[in-house]
Amino acid sequence: MDNNQNLLKEKIAKALTEVLSRNVAPNELTNEVDLIDEIGLNSLQFLEFILELENEFDVEIDVGSLDLRYFKKYEYIEKFIKECIEKNNTN
Repeated sequence: MDNNQNLLKEKIAKALTEVLSRNVAPNELTNEVDLIDEIGLNSLQFLEFILELENEFDVEIDVGSLDLRYFKKYEYIEKFIKECIEKNNTN
């Protein structure tokens, strides 16, 4: 895993820690971990998580176009955030 991917995972773990009010270690975020069922993210926390991700990565996320399946597994959220960063960098 390269440094950028490690940094991405650390920032996502930090955002989850803020929202869940419990420590979420980066090593908990395996590609297959289910953020809703295994990490315990509920619907209100999901919205807070989106705001935390926007702050952490300095991106805008269009909540109206979000699909919950993007946040079901860690690997999906990682891909989604990378796309948001790329989109932000091209604008």
